Amino acid sequence: MSEDQAAGGNWWERADWADPGADPAPAPAGDGAGRETRGGRRGPASDSRWDAGSGERRGYGRREERGRSGGGRRGDRGWSRQAPSQRSRRAEPARVVAWELLRAVAGGAYANLALPDMLRERRLRGRDAAFATELAYGTLRDEGLYDAVIERASGRPLRQIDKPVLDALRLGVHQIAAMRVPDHAAVSETVALAREVLRSGRAGFVNAVLRTITDAGYEVIKAEVLADLDGNDRLEVEYSHPAWIVRALQAALVAAGRDRAALPALLAADNADPSTTLAARPGLITREELIGQAQAARDREEEWRASHGRGPRRGAPREDAGADGDGADGSDGVDEAGAGDGPAPVGPGPEAAPAAVPGRLAPTAVVLEGGRPGAIPAVRDGRAGVQDEGSQLVALALADPALDDGAETPGPEWSHPGAECDHLGQEVQETWLDLCAGPGGKAALLGALVAGRGGRLVANEPQAHRAELVRETVAPLGAAVEVTEEDGRDAGELWPGRFRRVLVDAPCTGLGALRRRPEARWRHTPADLTGLGPLQRELLRAGIEAASPGGVVCYSTCSPHVAETRLVVEDVMRAVPGLELIDPATVPALAAVCAAGAARGGMVQLWTDRDGTDSMFLALLRVPRA
Repeated sequence: MSEDQAAGGNWWERADWADPGADPAPAPAGDGAGRETRGGRRGPASDSRWDAGSGERRGYGRREERGRSGGGRRGDRGWSRQAPSQRSRRAEPARVVAWELLRAVAGGAYANLALPDMLRERRLRGRDAAFATELAYGTLRDEGLYDAVIERASGRPLRQIDKPVLDALRLGVHQIAAMRVPDHAAVSETVALAREVLRSGRAGFVNAVLRTITDAGYEVIKAEVLADLDGNDRLEVEYSHPAWIVRALQAALVAAGRDRAALPALLAADNADPSTTLAARPGLITREELIGQAQAARDREEEWRASHGRGPRRGAPREDAGADGDGADGSDGVDEAGAGDGPAPVGPGPEAAPAAVPGRLAPTAVVLEGGRPGAIPAVRDGRAGVQDEGSQLVALALADPALDDGAETPGPEWSHPGAECDHLGQEVQETWLDLCAGPGGKAALLGALVAGRGGRLVANEPQAHRAELVRETVAPLGAAVEVTEEDGRDAGELWPGRFRRVLVDAPCTGLGALRRRPEARWRHTPADLTGLGPLQRELLRAGIEAASPGGVVCYSTCSPHVAETRLVVEDVMRAVPGLELIDPATVPALAAVCAAGAARGGMVQLWTDRDGTDSMFLALLRVPRA
């Protein structure tokens, strides 16, 4: 189910930190220029540079030799150069939340589900909440590279560093490497965090390792780590992707007809903050109206900030409710929030960037340039939703192809749920099925599309808690959408030949949405494919059996992995005589991506680096009439 990857819905709707009426907290320390880095999976353990006899590090120079004062002792009980009176006694709450989130994720939690509750419990809002989010998500995203740097700087294999200590170190390194936090503040605040959440002796170790990194220079140590590697081994570390994912993405590029030289750009795109994209649901709101509401919402916020003596946001906290990139675990996409408040002229001004602009690919898409989705009335009341543009294209593509079933309306023998009349006795022109609907982003767009044609949608989700999320999401569509909780593999037996259009948005590894779910890259393994492959084939077969003769079935995943995409479709086509691929070039919704080279062999593969969407796959199939 390649869509909002968690069972917790849109976290920005649940979190209260982004209330524009709240008094923004002071910005976190740091006014230096931002430095960018890209993550990578940890490399091999380096040879130890720790001299156990002297207790000093070799290879990066002593502090005294670098003209620094207060060389101090190194090692597990390394000391800060600050006087005791200057040391932070308590960690900043934003950093504590970031550390707690890393620990929760290590225990199996999903970052976008755990974070809102943590922010609310700590009463973090505005820039503090944005800082905590960027710190945690950025650390998760670049964890592999940071681990390699920490391993080299500490002279210890990672397995010898306790996980809570390692998480504190990762947070410190991310501030040094990629955030606008001066080195001294990154070290001192991380040590304060370690004192608060770890034993004091461990805080000394954290201090020693981070001082080694800042003294030698993060980029110097990073360069040393990468110099030992080449080929895919280097890409694995530099771009913070496990080796099996690097290989899988490379194979997917080749299968899609792209040059394998695009692999670094694709990996880098997984490490970039995704844009916040909204879907204007047809019949409920137009794209132009949604853009107008986004502008009005940002103007209201700017007016409030100006009236309270604050300049407008240069980069307001973003709530990216991950739209549509489902993993095998059925969890939502990652929701990003960037820290970026800064001085700017008060008021939007005649040359200010618009709050939102039309999407490039989908006629329903609106890209937010600033402001918060939760501040837009249409998002709050369900007439629009946060949804990746590639996910929107999947729903739009299913609605486009002409049917070849020889009937204008369903036959009178059809009863639940493809009945020819709704519960009010109104004639239904056609009935569609979203077989794997949770948590409801695509179902809401499909429901709006079919309602405009006088039809209805059956949104099926077997997991009760996710089915409830679907009901909440499609509620504005009323009787146009019915939610069921059946096992999707039984669709052919439950509803044989009843639906004119069927979406099979199958559970997958979610490798196409790693930018939204940074922890997913470390959580999934190649073994996940063993169970997913048969399930994906069963669901597609069931969707075909539930489709009416001449009807259209769309198979989609938020993964470009060949084993989850082309191979699934090809296997099912061999097993179902007469099944045909619909040429995507003939589908209006796919015209733009086909022109960009997304179609190959009758199937469509979107790419994060090229198309700016999650790396969605889709294939449109026509069911044989006989």
